[in-house]
Amino acid sequence: MTLKRVLILTTEYPPRTIGEVAASAQVLSKRMVREGILTSVVTFDDWRPGQTVEEGVRVCRVTTHVRTFYSILTWGPLVAPEFVRASSEIIRGEGVDLIHSFEWTTGIPAMTLKTIHNLPLVCTFHTIEAQRTASKDSPLSQSISFLEREVARAGDAVTATNEITAQMLSAEYGLHDNVHVIRFGVEGDLMKLLSIYRKLVECRNEDIDG
Repeated sequence: MTLKRVLILTTEYPPRTIGEVAASAQVLSKRMVREGILTSVVTFDDWRPGQTVEEGVRVCRVTTHVRTFYSILTWGPLVAPEFVRASSEIIRGEGVDLIHSFEWTTGIPAMTLKTIHNLPLVCTFHTIEAQRTASKDSPLSQSISFLEREVARAGDAVTATNEITAQMLSAEYGLHDNVHVIRFGVEGDLMKLLSIYRKLVECRNEDIDG
């Protein structure tokens, strides 16, 4: 079985754009469609929940009934079940060969999906907590770092969008050969990512056949 279907999990996707993640996820999804790969995106959007097809990409937007959160650590566990529910419907409905998550916030439900459905997981980080905060020893930062580390270690492959983040992933979370620098605006890097996808799917199929 070759790579035919990819599921992307991201907390933001256009038109909901907060940082660089939305653009990266959109570039990736459109590129996969051009490769003939059936691509589904599950994302958070409390203004536009529902499912659409946008330039060949199926986009499923989920939300939660709670609109105010004390911190990102309360938001994550409340939204994660919605990501798992919507993603599982796609996986059971037509099958998925590989999951790609952006940042730790969608990495948590992606870990669950990987375990339930026995699928390879690629995790992408634009930055990690050690780069974003000056208070690394605060309970909030320590909690986020712990979750980031668990997500990164659960990934069958981990990508960073720049060299600094790749180095930080290795230094902070003990990742070495498993980290790849993938810049989503660079065609050569996208082809490298596609090669990683195919290798992971082939390995999974060999494990199943074996």
